[in-house]
Amino acid sequence: MAILVLALKCTGWLVVIALIAIVIILALPISLRGSCSLVIESNLEEALEMLDAEDPGDISLFLYDGTFELRSRALLGLLAVLVSESTCPELRILGIKVPLGKGSGSRILDKSLKPGRAGVLDNPKDDEPDKPRKPRKGKKISLAEIKKYLSPPVRARVTGLLKSLYTAMHLDMDLDIEFGFFDPSHTGMVLGLVSALAGAFGLSGVRLYPNFEDQVIVARGSASMWMVPAHVLLIGACFMLTPEIREFWWKRRTKDSA
Repeated sequence: MAILVLALKCTGWLVVIALIAIVIILALPISLRGSCSLVIESNLEEALEMLDAEDPGDISLFLYDGTFELRSRALLGLLAVLVSESTCPELRILGIKVPLGKGSGSRILDKSLKPGRAGVLDNPKDDEPDKPRKPRKGKKISLAEIKKYLSPPVRARVTGLLKSLYTAMHLDMDLDIEFGFFDPSHTGMVLGLVSALAGAFGLSGVRLYPNFEDQVIVARGSASMWMVPAHVLLIGACFMLTPEIREFWWKRRTKDSA
């Protein structure tokens, strides 16, 4: 009997210690800092021309070059992660380096995107005979249900959630981004959409430069953020418990239990 009581006491203390550790971890901030100088250019036209050749070899849909570095710290710096284009990912625990990849100096980005591997221009399954497909059973979604998800109160709650998350992230950016797509009209639409979102959320530090002649994306600068996990979880919990959002998952939960 005494051994059982002692085991229960030890289990209780272990549970309390685990809960305290979880609270401390959630209360400590996590920081993320990155910098980049990247240039991405479209190579689709040349790739399509190479498909007519007898031996096209590796076809690159996009060409890119540049450098980037990403650092993350947690638990007051006791845990850190470093990712860059020139070295393998690295984990630091109490200052001790733990490589997450094989070797050093291995590039993370591969400068040739093979269409066969990406499944864009070449698909080896095309030669296989078609197999009879089994009928799929799915749930029909009514238009009335879709309107519920797009109702003004729900949109207001979602917008408030995104703004709260943006504030909790404490973003600090200094980025210059130049971009251009196949169709100049698409470039203009993306510019208008991103500018509207940046104005709605108060996003600053990002300068956009549309390129209506070339198909390219150029990003230069740095960005940093820090957040407290407990704060983010609190924002998410408050969002899920609002009447407009709770209506969706609570009714589904009651139907499943019934």
